[in-house]
Amino acid sequence: MKKHTPVTLRRRKLPSGLTSLYLDIYDRGERSYEYLRLYLQPETNREAKAANRETLRLAEDIAARRLADILEERRTGKKVARMTFAELYDE
Repeated sequence: MKKHTPVTLRRRKLPSGLTSLYLDIYDRGERSYEYLRLYLQPETNREAKAANRETLRLAEDIAARRLADILEERRTGKKVARMTFAELYDE
């Protein structure tokens, strides 16, 4: 059986052919979504596949950080300041 995690990386196919990546966050009975403004390209060549791998890696890193933030909030009871996408990307 798959264990529930409060942060799930999801995909949504767009009419343009790109796939949008977003986080589905379910914490303490409330659901929210965080759109990452990251997109996967149709995998028509090696360059697109490599770009998609890098984009997915970045999205998974963001999801892991959001999960760590939620777990820290639960542990301490204090709200954790979340970094913006630009701050995450600059690291």
